[in-house]
Amino acid sequence: MVKILVMSLGLDTESVPEKPTFDDVPKNHWAYRYVEAAYKEGIINGVASGLFAPDEKCTREQLAKMFINSMKLVQTAFSLESDEQSGIERFNDYGKISGWARDAVNLAVYCGIMKGTGSKTFSPAEYATKEQMAVVTDRFITEKVKIQEKLDAISNIQVTGGQSSLYFAFPRPIEALGIRSISGQKTPSEHEVSNKNLDVSESYRKWLAVDGEYVAAEVSFYPAVNSDNGETCKVRFSFRFKEGNGEIINCERTVSISGSDPFVKYVMPLNANQIRVRFSDGADVESAKNPDNYALLDENGKPIPIGGITVANSKNDTKYAIINLLEPLTKRTKITVHVKEGIKLFSDGRIFLPYSSTITVDDRTTPDIEQVKFTDDGKYITSVSLMFNEPVASGTVMIDNVPAGTAKGEITTISGLKLDGASSHNIKVSNISDGVNTNKSSTVKSMAQIYDPSGTDTVPPAIKNVAFTKDADGRVDSIILAYGEDLQPWVPSGHITAFDSNHKPVYAEVQGTDENGDPVLFDENGKPVQPMKIFCVSTDIPGKDRKAIFRIAEGLDIYSGRYTIVLPKDLVVDLEYNGSEEEAIIINF
Repeated sequence: MVKILVMSLGLDTESVPEKPTFDDVPKNHWAYRYVEAAYKEGIINGVASGLFAPDEKCTREQLAKMFINSMKLVQTAFSLESDEQSGIERFNDYGKISGWARDAVNLAVYCGIMKGTGSKTFSPAEYATKEQMAVVTDRFITEKVKIQEKLDAISNIQVTGGQSSLYFAFPRPIEALGIRSISGQKTPSEHEVSNKNLDVSESYRKWLAVDGEYVAAEVSFYPAVNSDNGETCKVRFSFRFKEGNGEIINCERTVSISGSDPFVKYVMPLNANQIRVRFSDGADVESAKNPDNYALLDENGKPIPIGGITVANSKNDTKYAIINLLEPLTKRTKITVHVKEGIKLFSDGRIFLPYSSTITVDDRTTPDIEQVKFTDDGKYITSVSLMFNEPVASGTVMIDNVPAGTAKGEITTISGLKLDGASSHNIKVSNISDGVNTNKSSTVKSMAQIYDPSGTDTVPPAIKNVAFTKDADGRVDSIILAYGEDLQPWVPSGHITAFDSNHKPVYAEVQGTDENGDPVLFDENGKPVQPMKIFCVSTDIPGKDRKAIFRIAEGLDIYSGRYTIVLPKDLVVDLEYNGSEEEAIIINF
């Protein structure tokens, strides 16, 4: 079986050690190369110290362990909970499965690699027949990629907790989340538990309503867990990914409670070049940007070089940090991220609790152009800036099918242009790559004319519909305005003013700065108001949809409520260079 598995995985059987790992598989044994290759990859461990027992038959639970080990699906970051429908507990003999094989058998059954010997039996200690080995191998080879993607996504789920709440982070959008139970326990386990059963609302025990876009959720429970006494809580939850076959996945996690101290909510891979860190509260920018406060390790415990840390656009505090890597990570790379004890809370200097998580980086998408900006002299376009959704390693910028420069990084600017402003121009990036994935065709965006030479159309664009989106934390991160005609793929510089239900401005145009250089809003009497939040007008306008998407700057935390949004004149411009009128709209977030 080991030979079949090694050959199906295409493992290296030539680079074997001079000294045998197992006493009963010497160098002259026919299976020596295959056994050593499997051992090197962590697929097998032997039956005892220095022994492999090559002549013994393989049991069904050993078979499950080998296949799961070969996919490196160790459950270091999550626990997949079995139940009577989808896991091993549906088998009457699940109690006979050895402790060392239980997780592997559960995963093998859950993924469909192995099934029972009957509707109610798994027969873990029975020897696997040649027919069973052949069937399992075929399923493994056929479904390996899908299974890996599915379980890699589950392994990236992270759950953290405060004294009375749990924070769930998922690697991709979910459409349903249910909390089946939360229980508290004190460590070490022999001590009396003060909170054996933590209660959550009935709605959480059924399904937490999500809108299909969330990749995170916060759940409150009571009574509070006292972290000072070393307590943890165990949560059993179910969820369903937005994209998939509608399958409900059951998990359980043991969560350390942070108490009142600031903590890291999660770390999540953004792409092959970047890791996102989410803080529970505003972190001091300087300490959050210090690379010495982070460490990345590969599967062998070797350091992964960090290229630098970027944070959200804020001068003093930030809730996000992006770890930028010197080299992109290859597909299905498992790494451990350590956030060290050194990052300070901006408000009072308290230290964030250290946090570690093992995640799988599996970026399979190429970079895309997220936004196009250009400058002009009133007649000619003189420069073009391309903003990408992830760092670009290489690519050729083509304007009107002519090479214009090289794409590199998150922003690429092509200067020294003299493009006719009365004509439409096409921009694409050929052979765009993030260092791992390459799109050999191209990424295409259109750049329309910048003015109407005929001056025939004078009707300003009007709004037909208003919508919004939220980020992973449920924070409003963009406003979508749908117009009745095609728009220019750019927006003049400016800001949008917003007022809450009490008519208090929450962000507005810059009218001055304080002693620290931070923007300040002045009221009608000229009195300075608190340092203000600025609405970011970076946009992405797909002309065919006639939509303008305005992204809100980091640091402005709007989750719900009724707001009046004042749109300035010329916020958007149509293809005939007619600017929109100033108007006020009301949005219920």
